[in-house]
Amino acid sequence: MSTLDILPPGGHPLSFVVWLNPGGRQSATSIARQATEAADGRPVVVVSDFANPALRAACTAAGVGFIDLTGWVNLRDDSRGFYVSHEGDAKSPSAGSTGRRGPMKRLDGPGASRVIRALWDTPLPRGVRSLASSAGTSAGTVSKVLAALTQHGAIERSEAGEVTAVDRRLLIDRWTQDYGVFTLNPEVLWRLSPRGTDYAYSDLLRTFLDRGKDMGAASVTGYMGAVTSLSSSVIPVIPHDLLAVYCADPEVLSEALRLRPADPSRANVVLIRPKDPQLIPQHPGGPWPHSVPDAQVVADLMTMGGRHPELAEQLLAEAPPHDEDSDDDTP
Repeated sequence: MSTLDILPPGGHPLSFVVWLNPGGRQSATSIARQATEAADGRPVVVVSDFANPALRAACTAAGVGFIDLTGWVNLRDDSRGFYVSHEGDAKSPSAGSTGRRGPMKRLDGPGASRVIRALWDTPLPRGVRSLASSAGTSAGTVSKVLAALTQHGAIERSEAGEVTAVDRRLLIDRWTQDYGVFTLNPEVLWRLSPRGTDYAYSDLLRTFLDRGKDMGAASVTGYMGAVTSLSSSVIPVIPHDLLAVYCADPEVLSEALRLRPADPSRANVVLIRPKDPQLIPQHPGGPWPHSVPDAQVVADLMTMGGRHPELAEQLLAEAPPHDEDSDDDTP
């Protein structure tokens, strides 16, 4: 087994056992444990192409160092008072692969978003074909998204290719590296409701009750999307200062609600025509409010700016654990 030898200025030589990350589908915890066992009490460092967030967290918790090709460095030897830390890239150096079976380069399209939403609360384990059916997208798209999420440490997969574990926080972290609610949807209208967001929401409900068939379809996200999912006993950590609505025609809805054009810094309503039509109900009507899935609400809040990420964290903390299920399909 090789070692990494360091000679600090004016200090004594330091030696770290080098554990090469074998890659594949091992969990981050398993890699850190193997490195610890191999070192047999000596300082150890995991060397990898990319130290994803899950691997960094597992190594830190186990007292294991890590180094990767993007610049991540964490070396520590408390017995010698030695500590070196440096941040690297947020994405794997192979994240741009475009090969047939390689990871998807950017997770900002409707297909990738659908897969991530499906992963948020799907029973586990879950295979590729089952996920493709749930997400309403192709198995090829699912495979590429899963490869990117595996690189980031957001999911774990069995040797057969099934998703066996999902880290929701890392799932959202990887998604929002590419996705932004105001930057990637084709139409975003900033509006002002003179009477405030609560009145605007009441007007929204009344408008759809009175003119639902004429208005098309709409769903709430952001603050109101979170409120519909939080327990009734939980108080949101931020005030309702922005009503965010996905709708088929923002201009028509703006006129129906008698909203005024406004600069984003002054607006208290934002109307969004989504890139993915799946985010608005395909059949208008039914009970209100319609809300987009929790994963979408969290991603939107994370990218809305201001204090909205605080509410996203609250929704993340409330998310129930994944259920177990039996899924025998193959990748």
